[in-house]
Amino acid sequence: MFIFCGPDNNRDTFELNIPEDRDIGIMLSSGADSAILLYLMCLELLYTGRSTDEIKYIFTIPKLDGAELHSANIVNWINKKLEINLPQPTIVEPENLHDLHHSIKVREGIRESFVRYDPSAKNLFLYLADQKVIPKPWPSHMVGLVEPYRVSENEHKDIIGLPFNHLNKAHTIDLHFLFKTEGLLELSHSCTERQTGRCNQCYHCNERQWAFEQLGKVDPGSN
Repeated sequence: MFIFCGPDNNRDTFELNIPEDRDIGIMLSSGADSAILLYLMCLELLYTGRSTDEIKYIFTIPKLDGAELHSANIVNWINKKLEINLPQPTIVEPENLHDLHHSIKVREGIRESFVRYDPSAKNLFLYLADQKVIPKPWPSHMVGLVEPYRVSENEHKDIIGLPFNHLNKAHTIDLHFLFKTEGLLELSHSCTERQTGRCNQCYHCNERQWAFEQLGKVDPGSN
C-alpha cells in the first residue's frame, strides 16, 4: 500500500508492506493513529489476497487514559466494517508500573509483549503507530506542554514496524478521511488525562485539534 496523505501544503507518503510468515501484532492505544493503522493493515492483507488471521495479537496497555476501555470498540468496528474476525485486544500490563507515566508504560509494555509471546524475538512482528510531534513553533496555548515520548528512529526494523514515524498527526487523521473511517474517529480516545471525554489541555488533545485545523476538517469524535 502506497498513498499520499496530509494537508495540501504538506503532503507526504504512507507505505505499508506486511511481512509474510510472521505473527503480526499491533499496539492499539485506542487513539486515532493506532486505530487507522490497524484498519489499513487489514486492508493491505485483504487487497493482497492474504488473511487478516495473520494479525495474531492486538495489544493494549492499560494506562491512566483508560485505553483498555476503548480498544475493544475499535476492533469490533473494524470487524463489522470489513466482515472479518480480528482477535479481541490482549491486555498487557507490566508489573509495578500502574501509576507511572504512560510513555514509560508503553516502552515496558512493548518489551513485555515480546517477553510473553515471542521470547526469542524471531517470529513476532509488532506495529506501532508512533508519528512525529507537531512542528514548532507551537500555538501560544501549547507553550509549556511536555513533548510526548515518540519513537523517532527504528533500531529494530526486523521486529518492529513504524510506518507513521515520518508523518505527523495531520497526515494520520487525513488517512481516516481518505478511507472513510470517520466512525473510528468517533470511537478513538486521544486525551491522556481522562478516561473518557477530553481535558482540552494536554498535548494529545491539542495535537488532535491542531491536525483537524490543518486539514480544515471537523472532528466527529468527542472521546
